[in-house]
Amino acid sequence: MFVLNVYSSILFLSHTLVKKGLDAIFGKRLLEDSNLESIFLELIGVKDVKPFECVGTIDEVRWSMKKAIENSNRDGVDLEYLEKVFLKHVALESVVELDMVPAQHRIPKVYRQLLEVD
Repeated sequence: MFVLNVYSSILFLSHTLVKKGLDAIFGKRLLEDSNLESIFLELIGVKDVKPFECVGTIDEVRWSMKKAIENSNRDGVDLEYLEKVFLKHVALESVVELDMVPAQHRIPKVYRQLLEVD
């Protein structure tokens, strides 16, 4: 379960993260690890088994992956492997647009700015 939580958290933040930071934290590139592909397929709703909601809904994971792909040309996380797997199963235009942080929330402004992407 811990791997699921970490993996889904990285996916949710991958459109805002820098590769060097992830490497330093985890010591390896989890999003490039083909051994974790079955977990990824569960998270995007391709496999029959869907993990607990604490790792995000299928729509949330798909939205996060779409945003990461759209921002992958910056100095962010390398998603080449996952992008191929994702696009094999999910069309980008089918991904539901979400506002991951609703208008009414209790996130302090300083932290809200960290979540925003240009």
